[in-house]
Amino acid sequence: MCLQFVFLLTTRAACWLRLSRREETWKTTEILILRHQLAVLQRRQPRRPNLTWADRALLATLLSVIPKARRQGLRLRAVRLVREHAGDYPSEFAAMKAVAARLGIGTAETLRKWVRQAEIDQGQAPGVTTAEAAQVRELKRKVAELEATLMILVEATRFFAREGDPLRR
Repeated sequence: MCLQFVFLLTTRAACWLRLSRREETWKTTEILILRHQLAVLQRRQPRRPNLTWADRALLATLLSVIPKARRQGLRLRAVRLVREHAGDYPSEFAAMKAVAARLGIGTAETLRKWVRQAEIDQGQAPGVTTAEAAQVRELKRKVAELEATLMILVEATRFFAREGDPLRR
């Protein structure tokens, strides 16, 4: 651990010294070249990559590792940006497209759903709030668990009733 830190510190210091000796024009030129390379790479890649089922499984696993609060932060930030910049675009959906592209959100439709849900959560629109939906999901889960328990108890009662039946012996 300590050795890795020393190596990292040494390489960063060497890079800084190498860059400090260069003239400002070389630095600017290198930045322009890197920007051009980035633009070329972005043009070659499709807007939405085709994901296989293995890619989707990996992404789902990684998303489960990321704290939910962190994912909520992206959602809140995206909704705030749409509200702040809606007047800068001809329509609200155009603002959603721009913000979705800027933040790397899949589609503008995803962002539209987030904005509508935020309006419902804040009481600006009718509908089921996020907290109510979570409560309904939890209650449905409990009902399913209780129904499964009830079925087990019914089957156990039937089994023991057959065991104690004198006509079945």
